[in-house]
Amino acid sequence: MTEQRSWWRPGLRSKLLALSSLLLALPWFGYQYIREMETYLQRGQEQAVASMAQALALTLNERPLLFNTATGDSQSRLYVYPLPFKPDVHDGTLDDWRDFRQHEQAFLEGSSSPYPGNAKTIYRDGGQGDPLQMNLLVGEHGDDLFLYLRVLDRHVVAPKGGLQLQGSDGVTLALAGNDGSVNHYRLAVQSDGTVQAWRQTGAALEREAYVPEPRIEGRITLSDSGYDCELQLPVALASRTLVVAVEDVDDSDSDKPAAIVASGDANAAGGTLQRPASVLESLLAAQPLANFRVRVYDSEAQLLFEHGDITHATGLQIPPRSTDGNLWRMFRTRFLHPLYDGVLVWLDARNNPPLPADVGQSPQLTVALQGGAQSGYRTETGGMRTLEAAWPIAADGQVAGAVLVDQNLAGLHSARNQSLSSLFDAMLAILLLTIAALLVFAGSLSRRIRNLRDQAEHSIDDKGRLHKPPQPLRSRDEIGDLSRAIAGMVERIGHYNQYLENLTARLSHELRTPVTVVRSSLENLRLLNHADHETDTYLQRAEEGISRLNLILTNMSEATRLEQILQGTDTQPLRLEQLVAACVEQYRQVYPAARFVAEITGEPVWVQGSAEHLVQLLDKVVANAVEFSAAGRPVRLACNEDSGEAVLTVSNSGPSLDPGMKDRIFDSMVSVRPQGTKGLPHLGLGLRIAKLIADFHHGEIYADNLIGEPGVIVVVRLPILHHD
Repeated sequence: MTEQRSWWRPGLRSKLLALSSLLLALPWFGYQYIREMETYLQRGQEQAVASMAQALALTLNERPLLFNTATGDSQSRLYVYPLPFKPDVHDGTLDDWRDFRQHEQAFLEGSSSPYPGNAKTIYRDGGQGDPLQMNLLVGEHGDDLFLYLRVLDRHVVAPKGGLQLQGSDGVTLALAGNDGSVNHYRLAVQSDGTVQAWRQTGAALEREAYVPEPRIEGRITLSDSGYDCELQLPVALASRTLVVAVEDVDDSDSDKPAAIVASGDANAAGGTLQRPASVLESLLAAQPLANFRVRVYDSEAQLLFEHGDITHATGLQIPPRSTDGNLWRMFRTRFLHPLYDGVLVWLDARNNPPLPADVGQSPQLTVALQGGAQSGYRTETGGMRTLEAAWPIAADGQVAGAVLVDQNLAGLHSARNQSLSSLFDAMLAILLLTIAALLVFAGSLSRRIRNLRDQAEHSIDDKGRLHKPPQPLRSRDEIGDLSRAIAGMVERIGHYNQYLENLTARLSHELRTPVTVVRSSLENLRLLNHADHETDTYLQRAEEGISRLNLILTNMSEATRLEQILQGTDTQPLRLEQLVAACVEQYRQVYPAARFVAEITGEPVWVQGSAEHLVQLLDKVVANAVEFSAAGRPVRLACNEDSGEAVLTVSNSGPSLDPGMKDRIFDSMVSVRPQGTKGLPHLGLGLRIAKLIADFHHGEIYADNLIGEPGVIVVVRLPILHHD
């Protein structure tokens, strides 16, 4: 029987598939290689950013007029930033300034802040314990100046009613035009609404000492933390001097403010406007600033100039992935690449833990303002990783400011991801083609081996005879060599089996001649007169030996002749139950000492066969049954139809079969008799002949022990013939 292989049992396909899984290491090595290339490119990008920062710093060196170091009073100057738009000072919000809030100049209450020489900045003595803070931003658009003012004052005191310039919080402006005269303007902090500016005309702080100033307009908006103020005034009013002072009053009945925070000395008009942004833009216009974000700071870390957007400062121009084209490209861009991106994000999270977001001053800028140069990495508030390089700006032998150049790493990561996507696409195609080729090869190899196995199994039938020699393969590989070797081996075995099958007939033929000569010689001797009784005994024993030898030769040649006869025997429909009944009657005459019991069905049992050979089969089986039957016990013969087959049984009471002999008694030269009846030889060919006849009729014959009593039953099952 062919061994049935379970589906889970590993075969060539599964083994080659398991071996091909080693190819999955290729994407990992590709990822590691691309990471090394990314590190190399990142170092090159870091050098490029540092070189750009150095070049810009060298361009701005020895230009003290651009920075507060031009005067000893570092807080007496206000930076004016060019505005690309005209803010609406009456909308009640500061949203127009959202892109410029990073330029705010903060002035804090205290002896050292914001300006040590400002006599108006004093300690708070009791009161609400604010402290007071002013964030100031000055912009310019056309012929107008715009002031952005945020005051942090948790206890705002408004005028009690009407015009009250004392006993309430307020804003004072000290302005000087081209004529050099200094004018002071007072704005009282009232409820939300349009402000009214008053120009001071005298020394007294009475209403008559102030006149309205219509050229200054704006709005004050109260907030939970204080109030916001937007003002608009002509540039001519403050072409030389601009000082902003915020007064905080905690007691409306007191004539003295609790604290004043100012951008300069309002009495001496010690505050000038400085416009570094436009100058810096003109100086740096010739520099290749594309793909960089450039920021210039003064020595107080105040932002003076900014160029570029960090979201677009990638340093690399990566063309977008195209989703147009064939189905393969669409499948890659819509399914594979998002999968790659998810895997890469996971790998990046494992291999490159994100840096904490820096919400304070850049450490690179801090080092540069101390006179050093440094580059490093930061994480923006939105999670974007950036590469920064800072370089100090020198003027008059001291640090006047610093240049900070940065780029985001998104472009480098995008280039890395696109490279990995292309690499993974190629590797995926290679993996699929390799696995498919291995599976096809394994299938072809398995099919050839299975065919070779099937040919080897079918080349010899159940009887051990050569049935269908395997066809040798013409291929030059190892399987072809194995096929030719098996075919040659089976051919040699077939020749040897044929030799053994013919040996019996040849021996029988060759031995009959000397047996005949000896027999005739003994007969001639017996015809002579011998008075010696002892000689007669020897002659009798010699004749008995010759008879036994002749019987052996007859039995040996009978099976061989039967096989040859069966090959040319014709079959015909016949009723098996009638054949068995006729044979039982003959057995009662042949074996008068034995008792036969027939159990034959009344229904016709048709089979296709040879009556002569079926009788011969029954003779062999019945002869064994009679020989081994216990004295006085009957031999039972039965014939009926069961499960679509004709069943013929012969049973006898007597010795049981050894379990190991149930299948062997139908083989040639196998006998279970210790000694034959009447001393005749028994070669075990009777049941062998019965099996040959059963096989010829496409049936089967087997023997088993009786149940409940000692004895043996022989069962013959033949295909039923449906006879109309």
